[in-house]
Parts: sequence; structure tokens; C-alpha cells
Amino acid sequence: MDTAARFTLGLAAALASATAINLGLVLQKLAVARAGSGPLFPRLLRDRSWLAGFALQLALGAPLNLAAVGLLGPALVPGVMASGLIVLALASARWGGERVGGREALGIGAIMAAVAAIGASGLAVDVFARNPAGAELLGRSGLMAAAMVALGSLAPLVSAASGRARGAGGNAIALAVASGAWMALSNFALGVAQGSVAWLGSGATALATLVTAAVAVPAANVLAVAMIQGAFVSGKASAVVPIQQVPIQIFPPLVFFLVYAPFTPSVLSLALVVIGVALVLAGAWLLARGGDVSAA
Repeated sequence: MDTAARFTLGLAAALASATAINLGLVLQKLAVARAGSGPLFPRLLRDRSWLAGFALQLALGAPLNLAAVGLLGPALVPGVMASGLIVLALASARWGGERVGGREALGIGAIMAAVAAIGASGLAVDVFARNPAGAELLGRSGLMAAAMVALGSLAPLVSAASGRARGAGGNAIALAVASGAWMALSNFALGVAQGSVAWLGSGATALATLVTAAVAVPAANVLAVAMIQGAFVSGKASAVVPIQQVPIQIFPPLVFFLVYAPFTPSVLSLALVVIGVALVLAGAWLLARGGDVSAA
């Protein structure tokens, strides 16, 4: 398959995956909103809307994401998939009655501009080209994964310890950031797992890397889902999901430069990445500012 066809198919898969995943998130938010008091997950598992949303993510969004990562690599796919925020905003307003005001629209617009900038940077990675279990990549991959685990584990704890989580909005923000960190780990581990398959003949380390990454993908997804459900309890879907995007968008450029570094990017590519990350942060700040994140 030539490079242009590979890019086009990967782009289509990422866009379709983003649509499925964000529709699933809206269905889950609707179920959380009517769940009432008491233990959350036992009630969600009996709610058809929540199960449908989860199935939409798992049965459609996840396989398409798998295909997109294989075609484009883990550095580019998350940026393209942020396009699902348009679906999220429209579906939240139509089905959930969530108001998308001027500040929120500006925040979503900033994140969409970030998607365009990150996508145009051309930081695609061929996950099959180099052995993920080789000495060159294995150590850097471990450190990057550790950073994602640390953010996913510590964000809610730091927020609670500082007292900012006493407000509903602060708690929703912390849980959304943690969810994004776990999702970033899932995306990264998915690329490592796919790359490891092509290098299984290189020795036992490649097999161990594949097994570790394959376990990390569903484990990180479970934690990401759990955290975002907690954020939905006190936060609007149209706000907490864009906040979830912050670590999802910031980690991939770091993966490109600090882990894979397959080539030296141009000055334009570097500028686009910096602009993209800045726009993601600006958009999240607009969405999270003040009480706007709290569910009505």
C-alpha cells in the first residue's frame, strides 16, 4: 500500500472511531445523569443506554482505532480523533439538554484548530519499522508509560489533597485529566503491541513486550472508563470530555520526539505541534473555567 492510500485509510478510520467513541460517551453520560444515588456501576450495568454506549465504543470505536494506529502510528491518531468533539457537542446539546454557550463553543473551536495543526504536522510513525523490544526503544517506552501512569494515578489525589476537589467542578476536572492519561497510555501501548507482533522472531523480549502491552491496553481502558464515569457524575459531557483530551493530545508529540524520533521534523512541523498543544490547553481552559464544567 502506498503512503497516500495508507494515510487516507488511517484518517478515515480515526474519524469513524472518534464518532463512535464520542456518541458512546454521550449515551454513558445520559445514563449516569439518571442513575440516582448509591453505588454507581451496579446501576449502570443494568442501564441499556449505558451498555449501548459502552458497546459502541468497544465494538466499533476500538477496532477502528486499532486500524488507525496501525496505519498512522500513535503520534498522529489522537489528534485526528479529537474531531469527535464536534459530535460530542452536538449530541450533548440534542439529547442531553446541555447548553453549549459562547465560551464552550470557542473552547471546542480551539481544540478543533489544534486537531488541524497536529494533523498537518505530519508526525506519522511506522510502528512496524523498529523493534519495540530493542534496547533503543524499550527504556524510553517504559519511562513514557510511567509518566502516563503517574498522571492517571496522581491527578485525582493531588486535587483532593489541595482541597480543589471539594467543588463538583474541580473533582470532574481531575477525573477527566486522569481518564485522559489512562487513554493516552492505551493508545501508546496499542502502538507498541502492534509493532511487537512484527518482531516476534527477534527473541523472548519481543514476546514479553507484546504481552505487557497487550495487557496494558484493556487495563488502561478500564481505568479510563471508570474515571470518566466519575467525571460525568458532577460534570457536563460537553466540558469534561474536551478536558480529557488534554493529556490525550499532549502525550503523542512527546512519544514522537522522546520515544520513536523516526526522523528530524521540519521547522514548520515543530511549529504546528507547538501551536496544536497550545490550542488544546487554551480550549480546555475555556471549557473548564469557573462553574461551566459542572452539570446542570
